[in-house]
Formats: sequence, C-alpha cells, structure tokens
Amino acid sequence: METIYSAYQHQSAQFEPEQVRNNSLRLLMRPNLLQYAVLSEAGKILAAKEYRSKIDLDYSDFFDAVYAQDYFLKEDYASIRVINGTLEFSLIPTRLFQPKQVKEFAGALIKESFEVDHLDYRNMDAGHATAIFTVPFPVKQKCDFYLEAPEYVPFCLPAINLAVALADTYPDLILVHIFAGEFVLTGLKAGNLHICNAYNYVGVTDIVYFVQLVMDTLKQDPKSTQVLAIGEFELESELLRQLRKYIPGIEVPQKALTDCFVTRSEKLPTWRYAYLTY
Repeated sequence: METIYSAYQHQSAQFEPEQVRNNSLRLLMRPNLLQYAVLSEAGKILAAKEYRSKIDLDYSDFFDAVYAQDYFLKEDYASIRVINGTLEFSLIPTRLFQPKQVKEFAGALIKESFEVDHLDYRNMDAGHATAIFTVPFPVKQKCDFYLEAPEYVPFCLPAINLAVALADTYPDLILVHIFAGEFVLTGLKAGNLHICNAYNYVGVTDIVYFVQLVMDTLKQDPKSTQVLAIGEFELESELLRQLRKYIPGIEVPQKALTDCFVTRSEKLPTWRYAYLTY
C-alpha cells in the first residue's frame, strides 16, 4: 500500500509540457507535506500539486516516495526555488545586518546549534529587512541531489511579498498563513512591514491571541485593520468558523488571489497555493 497520496492537483489547459524548460518550479516541504507549483514565464501557476503521507516519514523517505511517482519534479526548469517549510527564520533591519555576523545573529535569534542544517540569509526588499534562516540537512540533501541548482529561500519571503501586494488594497493588514500546528503572522501598518513571525498553536484561541497581541503591539485600529487568512484549511472548516466567531472581520482573500493562476476559476483553492508565486 502506498504511504503517500496526492491530496490535490491542478493543471491548466494552457500548460504545454514541451515548454517546461521556460517554466519555473516552486516547492515547499514540511513534515509529511509537499506542495509545489509550476509557474509560467509570467509567474502565474500553470500546475499545482500537494502530497501528504499516511504515516510519519522523515524528510528523506518522504521526498524519495514523492519523487518516485511525480513526473513534474523530474523535469528541467528555467529556475527552481525551495521554500523553507520548517518556518525557522528571523528578521533583522537590513541597515543593521552584517553578513559576517550571520552565525551570531542566528544563534541568538533562531537556535544555538545548527548541527548540519543549512544556514543562509536573504534580503527582503519589500520589507527593508534581512532574513536569517535554516534549511534541514535532509531537505537540502535531497533537493540538491534531485533538482537542478535549487535556490533556497525563507518562508517569510513569499509571506512578506504577498502581504505587501495585498496592502495595495489593505494598507493596515494582518496576514495569517495557517499550517498544521503552526502559523505565520505578517503585520503591516500603512503598507509598511512591522512583523513577520511563526508561532505554534494547539487551538484557534492561540491564533486569535497572537493576532490581538500584534494588533495591540502595532497600535492598529481594529476598525481599519484587515485580518486575512490563507493556508491549510477548507472554506467550510471548523477552524475557519471558529476564527470568524472570534475575529468577525476576518476574510479569505480568494478572489484577490485568482490572478496568481493562469486558469481563473472560483473553484480553485487560491488561498492554499497562491503564495508560491511570491
């Protein structure tokens, strides 16, 4: 019996396999979860797929199992980007960041010991900050072996870029990206980045607490601040129902993200995969 399964897949009618060398691949791995998107030359999603595991697997076994049955991962692309799904990152104002101190910054802000994990940093142009982040060794080992010259980026890169794009409509914004057991909260005020951080949660009240804490810390007006939720949930889920109970104004920006796909359809779960384009 297969231990992995495809939880979702989408392929645009405009996708042309013979043009794949001109496309880009965006991939995210978390424990027992892999999401990827094939992007057009214009940066829009031509195809997207999600894999999950029926049992707990380590990163190496999970990636091997997915790669063995997925033909898109075996293609040659114009570029490949691997997003750090462990959510281990920290932001420093770019004006204060010095590359020679990256280990010291990381040891103080992320964790003391990195063992063999890949340590890197990335400038966030949209947020005027630099992210220090790690990538688990098994993830980097497999991606370096199977994929052609992958670029590694922190999760805060697409989180911040997406929030800044949405700030054209919602200048005062809290964007909540929800995964199983973890979420990333990105807060903007007057269109400027003030926070992007990852938190663990057990129940909905944990998410609500941090949303309210950030709103209080940034001195945002609840009446003019828009809270948006994206990520691993269904529109009719209990999680979203509970969030709406405690945060009545929370929205899922489904229609706002349709332009991230080559195929424009209300049936697409844009709130789950659009971030891969940022």
